[in-house]
Amino acid sequence: MREYEQPQGTDVVLDWRQLGALPWEDRIRRLARWVDEAERDQRRYRLLLPGQPPLGPAGGTQHRHACLRALALLPETPAHG
Repeated sequence: MREYEQPQGTDVVLDWRQLGALPWEDRIRRLARWVDEAERDQRRYRLLLPGQPPLGPAGGTQHRHACLRALALLPETPAHG
């Protein structure tokens, strides 16, 4: 099992809250890496970010782009955890 995997059924759940010990920017980088890894492994995945509805579960180029865009557009400082 890969580091990023948080199984929920057959989907990988990439959850912002599970990275609470990391600084804000490190969380963004880690989740972006996990999105790329899940996509490379052809896994369906769901991205959970603060203040946003869940993205997925899905897979493919459009889903990857939506997830990476959501991560890139997160505020530079935490509004909440």
